[in-house]
Amino acid sequence: MTWRVIALVAVVAAGTTACSTAASVVTVATGPSPAGKAATSSAPQSPPIDATPPVTTPPTTSPAPPAAAAIPSHAAQLDQLPEAAMVVPVAVTAGDDAISGPVVPTGVNPSTGELDLPAEAKVVAWYRYGPPPGAPGSAVLAGHVDWHGVPGIFFRLRELHGGDAVVVTMSDGSVQSWTVTDVRLVAKPELPVADVFSRTGPPTLTLVTCGGSFDSRTHHYRSNVVVTAVPA
Repeated sequence: MTWRVIALVAVVAAGTTACSTAASVVTVATGPSPAGKAATSSAPQSPPIDATPPVTTPPTTSPAPPAAAAIPSHAAQLDQLPEAAMVVPVAVTAGDDAISGPVVPTGVNPSTGELDLPAEAKVVAWYRYGPPPGAPGSAVLAGHVDWHGVPGIFFRLRELHGGDAVVVTMSDGSVQSWTVTDVRLVAKPELPVADVFSRTGPPTLTLVTCGGSFDSRTHHYRSNVVVTAVPA
């Protein structure tokens, strides 16, 4: 036997029958119901309510990574780079104090391409881009023979002889003793630049100034006085 159940929902208001906005719900079951059991509705059933509250797991947090160590930096320009600590010459004496004066570091004069001497008669220049006295190679000290009519610090350099002592005081207070081995007058075009400014070989001290005849046209001496000394 087929059972058919129709449920109709109607709304009646003020004695007048009208259609409501509520939709009619129709449930249909076919076939006989099992003995002692009601017909089964095909409408979806709400899930059973679980009275047990859900368990909330606290979020796990990873420990914060350690702060990165600060990396020191500096400017990339060569003229802004810090100079490495170096012991440099600060004074020189030679020939029983016939030569005596302070020493300052210098480079090359960009306008002449020559060693840049101080604008003072009594100050010696050390070529800072070469080795310091005592290091392998030739440490170059240069000075004026004269300056604006005043005798320069190396005015008497040509008077030195083999065996004379040269004493160099360094910036750390140490004192170096050297012995003159050679004194030469060399025409400027023939100056052995590679040897004078050598950065290799045994430690050598080279003292240089102008000498020889004076060229009144160019206002320069035509030669150099070159004194070579070795550790005493």
